[in-house]
Amino acid sequence: GYLKRVSGDTFKTQARRTRGKSGSNMKADDVLSKMVHCRNRDKILFFTESGQVYSVHAYHISESSRASAGSKIASIVGIPKDDEINAIVCIPHDSVDPDLMLVQVTRDGMIKKTPLAEYQNINKSGKIAIKLNPGDILKGVKVAEKDSVVVIASDFGRCIMFKLDDLRAIGRGSRGVRALNMNKNNKVVTMDVVKAEYLATEQDNIASDDDEAYSVTSEDDTLVPCILSVSKKAKIKRTPLKLFRTQARNGVGVVLSKFDKGDSLAGFQIVGTGDLQQEVLIASKQGIVNRLSVAKIPIYKGRTAKGVMGLKLKSEDQVKTIAVVALNPEDDLDGNKSA
Repeated sequence: GYLKRVSGDTFKTQARRTRGKSGSNMKADDVLSKMVHCRNRDKILFFTESGQVYSVHAYHISESSRASAGSKIASIVGIPKDDEINAIVCIPHDSVDPDLMLVQVTRDGMIKKTPLAEYQNINKSGKIAIKLNPGDILKGVKVAEKDSVVVIASDFGRCIMFKLDDLRAIGRGSRGVRALNMNKNNKVVTMDVVKAEYLATEQDNIASDDDEAYSVTSEDDTLVPCILSVSKKAKIKRTPLKLFRTQARNGVGVVLSKFDKGDSLAGFQIVGTGDLQQEVLIASKQGIVNRLSVAKIPIYKGRTAKGVMGLKLKSEDQVKTIAVVALNPEDDLDGNKSA
C-alpha cells in the first residue's frame, strides 16, 4: 500500500468522456483505493475495513508528482499489511465546534455516531473506531454537525435519508444500529451528510418525475442541492435532493439510480449546498483521474436516470472513488492539496 500528497492544481478541469490523466504510477497488481481533498495543516483520519482509525497531519505525507507511486503507508501510519483503508476524513486545522459528530456506516448497513472529540488523540498504532459484526467491514465515515441528515446508498442504487438526531451518540467501541434494510446481495457503498436547511431550498422548476435532463441556464442553477452519483462504468449525474424523502432509520429506501447490465454504484456526494462553485475528481482502479466542473454535469428530473459518461475507461477498468472540490479562492494561499 502506498500513500501520496499531490497539489490540487495537478489535475486540470477536462470535458466529459475524455480519458483523463494518470494519477499514479502503480504496480501491475495494485489498484487505487481512496482519494480525498484537504489542506496541508488538516488532520487526516484513516479508517480501515477492520474498524481501526489512524491519524496523521497532511504535511507529514510527502508531496509527490502525479506519476509517482508515493510513500509506503507503513512508514507513515501503523496499518497492518492485512488491513485496508476504506475511508479517509479530513479534519480542518481550525475546526473548533465541540458538538461535531463522527458518523460511520458498514457494508451490511450498520451505523453509529460518536463525538468527534473521542478521535482527537490517536497515535501511530491507531485506535478502535467501531466494533463490527463477523464478516462485516467499515465502508463510509463523515463528520456531521447538529441537525444534519444522513444519506446512505447501496451498490444496487437504493438510497435512504434520515435525520442524524434519530441516532443516539455512543462510544468508539460500540457496534451501532441498523441504518438500511437490504437483501443479502445488496451492500452499502458509502454515505454522506447534509445540513437539514438545504432540504428546503430546491427550486420548483425541476419537480418533475421523469428522467429528462434539466438544462442549467444560470450560475444560480449550478448551486441546486443535489446528489452527485457515479457508477463503476463512469456514468455520472446530479439528482435534486427534493426527490428524496426523509424516512425513518432501517427503511428500504428509494431508488437513487438505475444501471446498465453489469454496472453498479461506485460512489456519491452531496453537491450544491454552498456559495462556492465545485468540481469533482473521478478516479479509476488503474489510477486514471478526470476533473470535471460540477456545473457541467446534467441535473435529472427523475431518480431512475442512468446519467452520462464522465470518464472514458478501458474495458478492464472501473471507477473506484470520487472527491468533490470547492473552488475557494483562498485555497491557494492555505496550501490546497489532494491526498
